[in-house]
Amino acid sequence: VSAFQDAVQIRAFAGTGTQSATSMPGDLAFYTTPDGSITLSERMRINNTGAVLIGAAAAYKANAQLLEVNKSADIGGIQMNNWSATASQGANLVFARSKSATIGTHTAVIDADSLGYLTFMGSNGTSFINSSRIMGEIDGEVGTAGDTTDMPGRLVFLTTPDGSSVLSERMRITSAGIVSISSATQNTGQLQVFAADAVDAAVEIRINATKANVTATDIFMNFDSTTGTEGTIA
Repeated sequence: VSAFQDAVQIRAFAGTGTQSATSMPGDLAFYTTPDGSITLSERMRINNTGAVLIGAAAAYKANAQLLEVNKSADIGGIQMNNWSATASQGANLVFARSKSATIGTHTAVIDADSLGYLTFMGSNGTSFINSSRIMGEIDGEVGTAGDTTDMPGRLVFLTTPDGSSVLSERMRITSAGIVSISSATQNTGQLQVFAADAVDAAVEIRINATKANVTATDIFMNFDSTTGTEGTIA
């Protein structure tokens, strides 16, 4: 090496917005130089909204998310690693919500409140559009009979049908363990399947066996009860 070369830098920029005597939005960008190069590349930026952008200088987030990770021409994402000899100590992704709008304070959530969701989106050539979602919601009364540890929850699974951009509920698992497919309605029974279309639609449950030597005894429904009553098909 015959001269000093840039290896890393931290740069400050005027951020998106209005620069004036009473307004000066700013971004902070972090640069490193890759192996085999002397050219600095931006790796991370904290923009004037407080969002942390990794892999891009501009924000492409759908809402007001504070962390965005971008990657081109390779597999992107986030990996969480944990080293522990204890069986229960795996990597943990937590979604937590208070119904208070003030950070650090607590107000109890209520029935049907959303606690968080995972959304999967695809590009339509112009922008990212919702394709599917998994939501965690409150499913009943919180703190029943003064029990502050009572927090009933449900999982709701949604997909977007062909020809639409609107997410539709396809399945939910309630706080009682009831699995309801194609309807938010719950009746009796742990598994309920409803017609996807309320008008002139059929409901079908199909069991397929694909192995070459399948026989009649390989396809069956089993009804079992500890009381001795085997069950019925109505």
